[in-house]
Amino acid sequence: MERRGNEEYLRYREIVRGDRLPLAFVDLERFDANVAYVAATQRDTGKTVRVGSKSIRCIALLRRIVAVGGAAYRGILAAFFGVLAIRRGGR
Repeated sequence: MERRGNEEYLRYREIVRGDRLPLAFVDLERFDANVAYVAATQRDTGKTVRVGSKSIRCIALLRRIVAVGGAAYRGILAAFFGVLAIRRGGR
């Protein structure tokens, strides 16, 4: 596993080479897999997940969680301004 991790690090490093730092980078395949995993853990429990906007501050990613996770994700735990931004289509 460590070898794979090093290979991934090198691949990610190459992706952002030349970009101005600091920056944010999200591996969307991994992100979607994690969202799907959490959704699967909730299917049999009847419980839902509310994502905290304080943890994920990118509206596009919050929307992606709801789209990928489906019914397992029910709402966003957000400050009032976060809710307004999402409703207005903010980015």
